[in-house]
Amino acid sequence: MCSQVSIAAELTHVPLCIIFNFLHEEVVDNHVSLLLPCIYVNRHWSEIAIPIFWQAPFQKGPINPIYTLLSFAEEDKLKEVLLTRPYRALKRRLLKKPPLFPYPRYIRQLDVVPLAQICRNVLAPQVRPLASKVVEIMSGWMIGKVLEVFNVYGARINCLRVEGDQVTEEHITPINNPTCRQVFSSTKKLIMNTKISKEQFFKKFKDTCQQVGWIECNFFNPDLTQNPANELESFCSFVNAQKTVTCYRVHSFGSQYYDTPLLTAPLRKHAPTIRILRFEHQAFRTKDVINDIASCRNVECLSFIHCTLTDSCIEDLLISTEFPNLVEVNITTDPSSQCGDASLKIWLWADDINMRYGDESEEAEFTDDDESEDEAKGESKGSKDDNTDKNEAESDRNLWHIYSENVDIEEEARMDDCDYYPSSYESDPNSDL
Repeated sequence: MCSQVSIAAELTHVPLCIIFNFLHEEVVDNHVSLLLPCIYVNRHWSEIAIPIFWQAPFQKGPINPIYTLLSFAEEDKLKEVLLTRPYRALKRRLLKKPPLFPYPRYIRQLDVVPLAQICRNVLAPQVRPLASKVVEIMSGWMIGKVLEVFNVYGARINCLRVEGDQVTEEHITPINNPTCRQVFSSTKKLIMNTKISKEQFFKKFKDTCQQVGWIECNFFNPDLTQNPANELESFCSFVNAQKTVTCYRVHSFGSQYYDTPLLTAPLRKHAPTIRILRFEHQAFRTKDVINDIASCRNVECLSFIHCTLTDSCIEDLLISTEFPNLVEVNITTDPSSQCGDASLKIWLWADDINMRYGDESEEAEFTDDDESEDEAKGESKGSKDDNTDKNEAESDRNLWHIYSENVDIEEEARMDDCDYYPSSYESDPNSDL
């Protein structure tokens, strides 16, 4: 029956964290996985069956388990059960010689399955390695324990997402632990949205994983006591160490601290393979930056969100440069920039490009028979103003989706807010990208 269990992998993350959190002070660090065979969960991951072990006086042989079914919502009661005296005695015995627990008949009637079996089926499937789409921020110890369990069962994390204002060096240290490097050996998507310096992380992670194809990194509110250039150099070194990069998204708040040429330098190596290119809160000041972006001739989705752009910059990049595969352009200029009618120029130029200035079905339709030329011009101008408003609203929604802490995991699996899926991913239905 266990072999037929099918549970979404993302549902296993929070329950595992709850279990390990309660067992934190009671289990030797290197033997967390020994407790998995004696814990059962239901198929919806809403309840957990905790064994209450007891042994009659002078009884010999295997101990007899008695299970109680608790909801994950009852954290206080669950903690009380896990820290009871008989259970603590059981854990001491487990560390010496873990027994093979029976599968009681009444446990089957409760429709629960062993947690260890689900870990084998869901966390480390043979065909499609997938451990968890999201590693949410917990304590540094907790992240390390979860990664150790993933490593025990041969799990692989395809997408690593670290974000939140509470992230510290303690949280990302376990990711670079040599004992857990195998878990990230096949990571294909990396999202770093933190305020801390990521210099040491990128220096070590480039030796752990070289398969990342989707890279999204935010640089903002830097610590002025540190040199931001060192962080950017380690980031560029990490990007250059990857074999093939198809998506490159960089967000920088405070461009006076981060020089844009350092952020566009990695494009020189991966220009032939870049399909999605997105810059946010950047100031494009030098010709080298434009040349780096223009070198990505195969780009299919190009976005500038709240960037400081000029008319000449847009003309040099989009009008004077040929992008034969470009199918989507997303431009939201910074309110402080002097971009003039740059957005209007792109709208008129990109007749066959999917622009994010509004829905094509809502554009005004004109006929020479019913309306005069002046009326058509006036209606066209109003339509473009409406489309600009729609673009601002759409941009706000997208930014909220990127930086919101309550990100929907299923939405994350659908490639965040990007409406366009590169053709290189469509051929592989099992790809997370």
